[in-house]
Amino acid sequence: MKSNQVIIFAIGAATGALAAQVLRPGVLEIVITLVVVIVINIFWQRRIVRISHAP
Repeated sequence: MKSNQVIIFAIGAATGALAAQVLRPGVLEIVITLVVVIVINIFWQRRIVRISHAP
């Protein structure tokens, strides 16, 4: 597994744990966690593309 995928999963897990402490378990918690993980994933993918295309 690539290191950036590990970072994304770790941040997603931490976000999920934080959401579980703040919110009651339910649909809202799942949606918030998914949105955060997707946004972080998009950010990391764009960053990796920029780094790999850098001269």
